[in-house]
Amino acid sequence: MIRNYAHRGFAGKYPEDTMLAFEKAIREPGCDGITIDVQLSKDGEVVIIHDTTLDRTALNMTGNVRAYTLEELKKADVSGPFAGKVAPQRIPTLREYLEFTKPLGTKTIIELKTEVFEYQGIEQKVIDLVKEFDVMDSVMIASCNHYSVKRAKELCPEIRCGCLCHSWILDAGNYVKSAGADCYLPNFAQCTRENVDRIHSQGAEIYTWTVNQDFDVQKLIEVGVDGILSDFPDLVTKFRRLAEIESEYPMGMAVCGWMD
Repeated sequence: MIRNYAHRGFAGKYPEDTMLAFEKAIREPGCDGITIDVQLSKDGEVVIIHDTTLDRTALNMTGNVRAYTLEELKKADVSGPFAGKVAPQRIPTLREYLEFTKPLGTKTIIELKTEVFEYQGIEQKVIDLVKEFDVMDSVMIASCNHYSVKRAKELCPEIRCGCLCHSWILDAGNYVKSAGADCYLPNFAQCTRENVDRIHSQGAEIYTWTVNQDFDVQKLIEVGVDGILSDFPDLVTKFRRLAEIESEYPMGMAVCGWMD
């Protein structure tokens, strides 16, 4: 079954990468896991936020995330476009996230935001927390910085790792395996049936992002990706259910009105 990951939590309806978005994603029927983004604060704490600056999502602070201590970052209201619709939201730490999700068995893709600033030592800090909370089996570490992915795999060979990529890589499956990774995470536009079949034949899984339109979700289910990352996990659930029904009743869906 194609896995349904809430991208930055339920980011389509709640402030991204916040505990509120994570809670809503976990409560959503059919959501299999969550993707989060991590960086380091000035004092070396692993914090969850996507952008390297506070400018887009914080209402009351600007500047680089790494310029602030955790205590200072906790003063930021990261409600973003949902300001006034929800209570003020704070930047979570990875520790806070794992304290919340560990009892629930939530699967998580942890993206290391090391493509602009490398955040020396972030791989070890993340792995240490994963080990402390004993969630190795439910976590994947991924990054657009493939040196960072390789470092994580070398530090902890048993952890699953994935290579995020914006561009079309030739021979992507073999490239991922040569980096010691297990999964290829491309933009969904790259997921043609030919590419998906080739990458699978090379022994890599494919998780694709960020899929927020009906027709794109339907296409990606049809070509057989392993996981879909969406701001709207409810949308993926809907089309996954329709695909399951179609597989059981291939001639009856249109007549019965399932696609309406």
